[in-house]
Amino acid sequence: MEINVNNNRVLIILPNDTLGGAEKVLKIIAEELFNKNYKVDVLFLKESKDKGWDDISDKVNLVFSNYTRERQAYLYIVKSGVIIISKTYPHIIHK
Repeated sequence: MEINVNNNRVLIILPNDTLGGAEKVLKIIAEELFNKNYKVDVLFLKESKDKGWDDISDKVNLVFSNYTRERQAYLYIVKSGVIIISKTYPHIIHK
């Protein structure tokens, strides 16, 4: 199945960099998307702790918040991050 998109950027948002089962799958997906010429950004709602994504940091853009709790980062994203995301990922914001 071929996906036809105008913008080849993907944003993955995760609570932290701990690698559980779902996170390992998302890591594989992020690497495969990179291999298909997508620009992949992974936004973690907490500061780096486990370094589980470091081995693909040369392929995807890893962004860590400065917050120690996911809730704080979520509130920040809701208040101000939507503006940043809408500029970077305009195709996901529908008016």
